[in-house]
Amino acid sequence: MRDPKLWQRCLDYSLPRGPEGQDFAAWCAEEADITPSQAKGLLRDYKRFTYLAASHALEDPVAAGLVGRVAELHEASGDGPRYRREVLNGASWRVRARLRRAERDALTRAYEAEFGEAPYGWYWDSRSKAVYWAIAALFIIAGAGLAALDGSLAPLALGGIPAALVLLYARTRGKMAGSNGMSDAARYGGGMGGAG
Repeated sequence: MRDPKLWQRCLDYSLPRGPEGQDFAAWCAEEADITPSQAKGLLRDYKRFTYLAASHALEDPVAAGLVGRVAELHEASGDGPRYRREVLNGASWRVRARLRRAERDALTRAYEAEFGEAPYGWYWDSRSKAVYWAIAALFIIAGAGLAALDGSLAPLALGGIPAALVLLYARTRGKMAGSNGMSDAARYGGGMGGAG
């Protein structure tokens, strides 16, 4: 590690409380629509990113995806400038929705060199829900086409039901299920389909 003292300062720094008094991880979980355990991992990666920026392991640091969202929340809290000044020796970075190929490659090299593992890609990707909207639209269009051919509204309703389920999944996938993708009821055998 280039600068163990800097890394320790990053680890020791207490991030501020959210606007409703919740801890920073809880605020990030709410804002990013992820679970609290995912938010804790995300904050670890945010601090790793800030360390890479301050230690000059990255020539042109760019915070993207969920890490970028944490950087924005930290700025919005009013604490970001203090963290950069007191812990990071004035380091700065840009925030963007997505990393370019060269930026992703540079981040991966620096991250692996400093932390001995690759960055968790999910934290660095945009969480756009456009794909879900497109799938839902296809279900509705297919239902409308079949309704026109059939002369009834039943196919349209049958297209609308999966569309609604896709959008419901897109909206709640970080909150209705645990980090392994299973709800507590499914994990412990509760509910109608459980082993009991």
